[in-house]
Amino acid sequence: MWGGTVTHMNLINELLKCIWDESGKGWRSLEPHETRYSGGPYCSHKLFWEKIHAVPDPRTLPPPVRVAATTSSGVEIYKVSGAAALSGTFAHTGFEDFLAPVIESAEKRTDKKGKTTKMSGHIDMIYDSDEHGRVVCDIKTLSTYIFDYVVGLKVTKEQDSYSNKKRIGSIQQANGYAMSQDVEWFCILWVNRDSWLVALEWFKVDPNLQRAIDIKLENVERARVAYLAGNKLARPRLLGVCECTYCRHSAEYDDYDKSPVACKGEAAIRQAEKLKPLGGNIIDR
Repeated sequence: MWGGTVTHMNLINELLKCIWDESGKGWRSLEPHETRYSGGPYCSHKLFWEKIHAVPDPRTLPPPVRVAATTSSGVEIYKVSGAAALSGTFAHTGFEDFLAPVIESAEKRTDKKGKTTKMSGHIDMIYDSDEHGRVVCDIKTLSTYIFDYVVGLKVTKEQDSYSNKKRIGSIQQANGYAMSQDVEWFCILWVNRDSWLVALEWFKVDPNLQRAIDIKLENVERARVAYLAGNKLARPRLLGVCECTYCRHSAEYDDYDKSPVACKGEAAIRQAEKLKPLGGNIIDR
Protein backbone atom coordinates (compact mmCIF):
# COMPACT_ATOMS: atom_id res chain seq x y z
CA MET A 1 0.00 0.00 0.00
CA TRP A 2 1.35 3.42 -0.98
CA GLY A 3 0.17 5.37 2.04
CA GLY A 4 0.60 2.63 4.59
CA THR A 5 -2.94 3.18 5.92
CA VAL A 6 -6.06 1.18 5.21
CA THR A 7 -8.95 3.49 4.26
CA HIS A 8 -12.53 2.26 4.02
CA MET A 9 -14.29 4.30 1.36
CA ASN A 10 -16.79 4.34 -1.45
CA LEU A 11 -14.49 4.30 -4.48
CA ILE A 12 -16.89 5.87 -6.98
CA ASN A 13 -17.79 8.72 -4.60
CA GLU A 14 -14.15 9.51 -3.94
CA LEU A 15 -13.25 9.38 -7.62
CA LEU A 16 -16.09 11.68 -8.71
CA LYS A 17 -15.26 14.13 -5.94
CA CYS A 18 -11.64 14.24 -7.14
CA ILE A 19 -12.79 14.84 -10.73
CA TRP A 20 -15.00 17.72 -9.59
CA ASP A 21 -12.29 19.27 -7.39
CA GLU A 22 -9.65 19.03 -10.11
CA SER A 23 -11.89 20.47 -12.83
CA GLY A 24 -12.69 23.44 -10.59
CA LYS A 25 -9.04 24.44 -10.26
CA GLY A 26 -9.17 26.13 -13.65
CA TRP A 27 -11.97 28.43 -12.56
CA ARG A 28 -11.17 32.08 -11.85
CA SER A 29 -13.34 35.07 -11.16
CA LEU A 30 -13.55 37.80 -13.80
CA GLU A 31 -14.09 41.51 -13.44
CA PRO A 32 -17.51 42.65 -14.72
CA HIS A 33 -15.99 44.05 -17.94
CA GLU A 34 -13.54 41.16 -18.42
CA THR A 35 -13.78 38.28 -20.91
CA ARG A 36 -11.58 35.24 -21.35
CA TYR A 37 -9.73 34.96 -24.66
CA SER A 38 -11.38 31.55 -25.03
CA GLY A 39 -14.82 33.17 -24.88
CA GLY A 40 -14.03 36.16 -27.10
CA PRO A 41 -14.96 34.53 -30.43
CA TYR A 42 -18.40 33.41 -29.32
CA CYS A 43 -21.96 34.75 -29.37
CA SER A 44 -22.42 38.29 -28.04
CA HIS A 45 -25.70 37.29 -26.38
CA LYS A 46 -24.05 34.37 -24.60
CA LEU A 47 -21.27 36.66 -23.35
CA PHE A 48 -23.84 39.25 -22.28
CA TRP A 49 -25.94 36.81 -20.22
CA GLU A 50 -22.84 35.28 -18.65
CA LYS A 51 -22.02 38.73 -17.28
CA ILE A 52 -25.57 39.33 -16.05
CA HIS A 53 -25.90 35.85 -14.49
CA ALA A 54 -22.36 34.87 -13.55
CA VAL A 55 -21.43 31.24 -12.98
CA PRO A 56 -20.79 30.53 -9.27
CA ASP A 57 -17.41 29.38 -8.06
CA PRO A 58 -17.60 25.57 -8.45
CA ARG A 59 -15.26 25.15 -5.50
CA THR A 60 -18.05 26.37 -3.22
CA LEU A 61 -20.55 23.81 -4.51
CA PRO A 62 -20.90 20.07 -3.87
CA PRO A 63 -20.08 17.73 -6.77
CA PRO A 64 -23.16 17.63 -9.08
CA VAL A 65 -23.12 13.86 -9.51
CA ARG A 66 -25.99 11.91 -11.01
CA VAL A 67 -26.62 8.47 -12.47
CA ALA A 68 -26.64 8.99 -16.24
CA ALA A 69 -27.77 5.45 -17.07
CA THR A 70 -28.15 1.95 -15.69
CA THR A 71 -27.21 -1.13 -17.67
CA SER A 72 -29.46 -4.18 -18.01
CA SER A 73 -27.32 -5.93 -15.41
CA GLY A 74 -27.77 -3.07 -12.94
CA VAL A 75 -24.39 -1.33 -13.31
CA GLU A 76 -24.80 2.41 -12.78
CA ILE A 77 -23.07 4.92 -15.09
CA TYR A 78 -22.24 8.17 -13.33
CA LYS A 79 -21.90 11.70 -14.65
CA VAL A 80 -20.16 14.62 -12.96
CA SER A 81 -19.69 18.10 -14.39
CA GLY A 82 -16.19 18.91 -15.56
CA ALA A 83 -15.21 15.34 -16.39
CA ALA A 84 -14.95 15.88 -20.16
CA ALA A 85 -12.98 19.10 -19.79
CA LEU A 86 -10.61 17.41 -17.37
CA SER A 87 -9.38 15.01 -20.06
CA GLY A 88 -8.38 18.06 -22.09
CA THR A 89 -6.65 19.57 -19.08
CA PHE A 90 -4.57 16.43 -18.55
CA ALA A 91 -3.55 16.44 -22.22
CA HIS A 92 -2.51 20.09 -21.98
CA THR A 93 -0.40 19.65 -18.88
CA GLY A 94 1.09 16.42 -20.23
CA PHE A 95 2.16 17.96 -23.54
CA GLU A 96 3.51 21.07 -21.81
CA ASP A 97 5.51 18.93 -19.39
CA PHE A 98 6.89 16.82 -22.25
CA LEU A 99 8.06 19.91 -24.11
CA ALA A 100 9.18 22.00 -21.14
CA PRO A 101 12.92 21.64 -21.95
CA VAL A 102 12.51 23.04 -25.50
CA ILE A 103 9.85 25.77 -25.22
CA GLU A 104 10.04 29.34 -23.96
CA SER A 105 7.00 29.15 -21.68
CA ALA A 106 3.77 27.33 -20.90
CA GLU A 107 0.51 28.81 -19.60
CA LYS A 108 1.81 32.37 -19.84
CA ARG A 109 -0.76 34.86 -18.58
CA THR A 110 -1.72 37.62 -21.00
CA ASP A 111 -4.06 40.60 -20.60
CA LYS A 112 -5.44 43.09 -23.12
CA LYS A 113 -7.28 46.32 -22.32
CA GLY A 114 -9.82 47.89 -24.65
CA LYS A 115 -11.68 51.19 -24.33
CA THR A 116 -14.00 49.83 -21.64
CA THR A 117 -13.16 46.13 -21.71
CA LYS A 118 -10.48 43.65 -20.75
CA MET A 119 -9.43 40.25 -22.12
CA SER A 120 -7.35 37.73 -20.23
CA GLY A 121 -6.07 34.23 -20.75
CA HIS A 122 -3.18 31.79 -20.60
CA ILE A 123 -1.14 30.93 -23.69
CA ASP A 124 -0.49 27.20 -23.87
CA MET A 125 3.01 27.41 -25.38
CA ILE A 126 5.45 29.93 -26.82
CA TYR A 127 8.51 28.63 -28.63
CA ASP A 128 10.99 29.21 -31.47
CA SER A 129 9.82 27.40 -34.60
CA ASP A 130 12.40 26.18 -37.12
CA GLU A 131 10.17 27.63 -39.85
CA HIS A 132 8.54 30.79 -38.44
CA GLY A 133 10.72 31.96 -35.55
CA ARG A 134 9.06 32.85 -32.26
CA VAL A 135 5.44 31.64 -32.34
CA VAL A 136 2.42 30.98 -30.18
CA CYS A 137 0.89 27.48 -30.02
CA ASP A 138 -2.60 26.70 -28.73
CA ILE A 139 -3.56 23.11 -27.86
CA LYS A 140 -7.09 21.97 -28.69
CA THR A 141 -8.27 18.52 -27.58
CA LEU A 142 -11.22 17.00 -29.44
CA SER A 143 -13.23 13.81 -29.60
CA THR A 144 -12.57 11.50 -32.55
CA TYR A 145 -15.74 12.60 -34.32
CA ILE A 146 -14.99 16.34 -34.07
CA PHE A 147 -11.26 15.89 -34.69
CA ASP A 148 -11.87 14.31 -38.11
CA TYR A 149 -13.97 17.25 -39.29
CA VAL A 150 -11.82 19.99 -37.75
CA VAL A 151 -8.59 18.77 -39.37
CA GLY A 152 -10.27 17.99 -42.71
CA LEU A 153 -10.30 14.19 -42.72
CA LYS A 154 -14.05 14.50 -43.19
CA VAL A 155 -16.11 17.33 -44.68
CA THR A 156 -19.57 18.53 -43.70
CA LYS A 157 -21.92 20.67 -45.78
CA GLU A 158 -23.47 22.08 -42.62
CA GLN A 159 -21.92 25.52 -42.15
CA ASP A 160 -23.45 25.77 -38.67
CA SER A 161 -22.05 22.43 -37.50
CA TYR A 162 -20.32 22.26 -34.13
CA SER A 163 -17.04 21.23 -35.78
CA ASN A 164 -17.01 24.31 -38.03
CA LYS A 165 -17.82 26.60 -35.13
CA LYS A 166 -15.16 24.94 -32.98
CA ARG A 167 -12.57 25.47 -35.70
CA ILE A 168 -13.49 29.12 -36.28
CA GLY A 169 -13.51 29.94 -32.57
CA SER A 170 -10.20 28.17 -31.97
CA ILE A 171 -8.48 30.10 -34.76
CA GLN A 172 -9.79 33.42 -33.48
CA GLN A 173 -8.68 32.66 -29.93
CA ALA A 174 -5.17 31.62 -30.93
CA ASN A 175 -4.92 34.62 -33.26
CA GLY A 176 -5.62 36.88 -30.27
CA TYR A 177 -2.94 35.18 -28.22
CA ALA A 178 -0.44 35.64 -31.05
CA MET A 179 -1.26 39.35 -31.36
CA SER A 180 -0.70 39.79 -27.63
CA GLN A 181 2.86 38.50 -28.09
CA ASP A 182 3.54 40.52 -31.26
CA VAL A 183 4.42 37.48 -33.37
CA GLU A 184 3.58 36.94 -37.05
CA TRP A 185 2.63 33.27 -36.93
CA PHE A 186 0.75 30.93 -34.64
CA CYS A 187 -0.16 27.27 -34.74
CA ILE A 188 -2.86 25.06 -33.30
CA LEU A 189 -2.00 21.57 -32.10
CA TRP A 190 -5.19 19.60 -32.73
CA VAL A 191 -5.25 16.53 -30.46
CA ASN A 192 -7.62 13.58 -30.68
CA ARG A 193 -8.12 12.88 -26.99
CA ASP A 194 -9.36 9.35 -27.71
CA SER A 195 -6.46 8.09 -29.84
CA TRP A 196 -3.86 10.86 -29.33
CA LEU A 197 -3.57 11.49 -33.05
CA VAL A 198 -2.12 14.98 -33.47
CA ALA A 199 -2.05 17.56 -36.26
CA LEU A 200 -0.15 20.87 -36.29
CA GLU A 201 -1.74 23.61 -38.41
CA TRP A 202 -0.18 27.00 -39.15
CA PHE A 203 -1.82 30.41 -39.51
CA LYS A 204 -0.58 33.93 -40.17
CA VAL A 205 -1.80 36.55 -37.72
CA ASP A 206 -4.85 38.47 -38.97
CA PRO A 207 -5.50 41.75 -37.06
CA ASN A 208 -9.03 41.91 -38.50
CA LEU A 209 -10.05 38.80 -36.54
CA GLN A 210 -9.12 40.44 -33.24
CA ARG A 211 -10.61 43.78 -34.30
CA ALA A 212 -13.99 42.11 -34.82
CA ILE A 213 -13.81 40.64 -31.31
CA ASP A 214 -12.82 44.00 -29.83
CA ILE A 215 -15.85 45.69 -31.44
CA LYS A 216 -18.13 42.94 -30.18
CA LEU A 217 -16.88 43.08 -26.60
CA GLU A 218 -17.27 46.86 -26.43
CA ASN A 219 -20.80 46.35 -27.74
CA VAL A 220 -21.51 43.72 -25.07
CA GLU A 221 -20.15 46.00 -22.36
CA ARG A 222 -22.43 48.87 -23.38
CA ALA A 223 -25.41 46.53 -23.27
CA ARG A 224 -24.36 45.21 -19.86
CA VAL A 225 -24.05 48.70 -18.38
CA ALA A 226 -27.41 49.74 -19.86
CA TYR A 227 -29.11 46.59 -18.54
CA LEU A 228 -27.80 47.04 -15.02
CA ALA A 229 -28.76 50.72 -15.13
CA GLY A 230 -32.39 49.71 -15.54
CA ASN A 231 -32.93 49.08 -19.26
CA LYS A 232 -33.99 45.43 -19.05
CA LEU A 233 -34.54 45.32 -22.82
CA ALA A 234 -30.93 46.21 -23.58
CA ARG A 235 -29.11 43.59 -25.65
CA PRO A 236 -25.89 43.60 -27.67
CA ARG A 237 -25.99 43.14 -31.41
CA LEU A 238 -25.81 39.51 -32.50
CA LEU A 239 -22.13 39.10 -33.31
CA GLY A 240 -19.69 36.21 -33.09
CA VAL A 241 -19.97 32.43 -33.28
CA CYS A 242 -23.37 31.20 -32.06
CA GLU A 243 -23.65 27.87 -30.25
CA CYS A 244 -27.31 27.86 -29.28
CA THR A 245 -27.51 24.06 -29.01
CA TYR A 246 -24.64 23.99 -26.52
CA CYS A 247 -25.23 27.27 -24.67
CA ARG A 248 -26.41 27.04 -21.07
CA HIS A 249 -28.61 30.08 -21.67
CA SER A 250 -30.74 28.29 -24.24
CA ALA A 251 -30.26 24.52 -23.81
CA GLU A 252 -31.61 22.30 -21.07
CA TYR A 253 -28.51 21.70 -19.02
CA ASP A 254 -28.59 19.99 -15.64
CA ASP A 255 -25.15 21.22 -14.60
CA TYR A 256 -24.54 23.53 -11.66
CA ASP A 257 -24.13 26.57 -13.92
CA LYS A 258 -27.59 26.63 -15.51
CA SER A 259 -28.60 30.30 -15.47
CA PRO A 260 -32.14 31.64 -15.00
CA VAL A 261 -32.22 32.87 -18.60
CA ALA A 262 -34.08 31.47 -21.59
CA CYS A 263 -32.24 33.09 -24.50
CA LYS A 264 -34.46 32.91 -27.59
CA GLY A 265 -31.70 31.44 -29.69
CA GLU A 266 -29.96 32.40 -32.89
CA ALA A 267 -32.94 32.25 -35.27
CA ALA A 268 -35.20 34.37 -33.07
CA ILE A 269 -32.48 36.94 -32.42
CA ARG A 270 -31.67 37.26 -36.11
CA GLN A 271 -35.38 37.79 -36.85
CA ALA A 272 -35.52 40.48 -34.16
CA GLU A 273 -32.55 42.26 -35.75
CA LYS A 274 -34.39 42.39 -39.07
CA LEU A 275 -37.43 43.98 -37.44
CA LYS A 276 -35.79 46.50 -35.12
CA PRO A 277 -33.74 49.54 -36.20
CA LEU A 278 -30.18 49.73 -34.96
CA GLY A 279 -29.74 51.99 -31.97
CA GLY A 280 -33.01 50.90 -30.31
CA ASN A 281 -32.95 48.17 -27.70
CA ILE A 282 -30.35 46.34 -29.76
CA ILE A 283 -27.17 48.15 -28.77
CA ASP A 284 -25.23 49.23 -31.86
CA ARG A 285 -21.47 49.35 -32.21
